Amino acid sequence: MKTMKIEKITIKRIDKKDTKKVLLFLMSDEVKKVKNISCFLFRIMPNWLTVKISLRVRGFFVYKIKQGETTVGYMSLISNNNTVHLDDIKLIKEYRGFGIGTKVINKIYLITNKITLSALDGSLSFFEKLGFEKLKTLTVKGCNFHKMELM
Repeated sequence: MKTMKIEKITIKRIDKKDTKKVLLFLMSDEVKKVKNISCFLFRIMPNWLTVKISLRVRGFFVYKIKQGETTVGYMSLISNNNTVHLDDIKLIKEYRGFGIGTKVINKIYLITNKITLSALDGSLSFFEKLGFEKLKTLTVKGCNFHKMELM
């Protein structure tokens, strides 16, 4: 059983100098899971666009997730009134399974009335454990996208 001392989790918006680092992290994580090239491209292109757009569009943000002084992952979200759409959240593999993702989502939930997201099959059970309700499933190019909501 793996153990890790969880320090204070902070969330900080990225700036231009972080862009390349974020893109490399997001792409390296996806490359390891390639089973279907269409599904892979469907995931990578939005990640690339997310990082680029977030530096320019109001209400669309990419954040680095830090444990103490160490960046352990990234997330992107869209804020609209009292709803936050969690576009993506990824942690470095070594930091998964210690409750960091749960803490981040709980922090978001404290400041909003509603969180929506689209989960892939591999992350569906994680979000269900947090109380997200599956509303519908859309299948595109062999990828299942589960529209979910936490209110």
